[in-house]
Amino acid sequence: MRSIRISLVLLGIACGAATNAAEQDPTERIQSKTFPSVFQAWNPADNLPDEPKEITVARHDLIWHSPRFFGLEWNNRFHGLGDAFSQQSIQRALDFRARLWKLNPNIILIAEIRYRDAYPRYLPESHEWWLRNEREHITPGWEEGKYLCLDFHNPKFRSHVAEQAKAAVTSGVMDGVMLDWWSDDPDRLALIKEVREAVGEKAI
Repeated sequence: MRSIRISLVLLGIACGAATNAAEQDPTERIQSKTFPSVFQAWNPADNLPDEPKEITVARHDLIWHSPRFFGLEWNNRFHGLGDAFSQQSIQRALDFRARLWKLNPNIILIAEIRYRDAYPRYLPESHEWWLRNEREHITPGWEEGKYLCLDFHNPKFRSHVAEQAKAAVTSGVMDGVMLDWWSDDPDRLALIKEVREAVGEKAI
């Protein structure tokens, strides 16, 4: 498997809509946990096949994954066009979060918000937010996963990404958001400023 260097920006948010009155905010959870501390990046542990999923997930102090992993569903069949989550899915995800918290009070949940690339059904094929080359073909993004590049150079798309980040945080399910494939170029810096404004100043 080819090696991929991944840079991450994590915004942990002290959410006002805590799922449990006794739950500590993210800063307190991080400061009170012990080491070694294990994280899960997308794929779950695969060496405990007979263990219930939630117990395996709760072995980790930090987890980042797509919103769907936590039970959240965008309000559009094209997930890249979603700007909020269905109320039914928010409640389902809050219940999942509460069960994880009971197993591991230090757990931190982070939602990946796609901005650099996505699977082909993320947007309609003709949508302007796909990044296209000089021949107007959509640019391949991640060959191994057959993902396609998104046009984060587009200011309208950056604003939409910020709205999705806000939706993840204000749902009360997520402690923050993660933006993958990071580097400090001007358009990414413009994006992260919009994300910060959208999710608020209380950040880890």
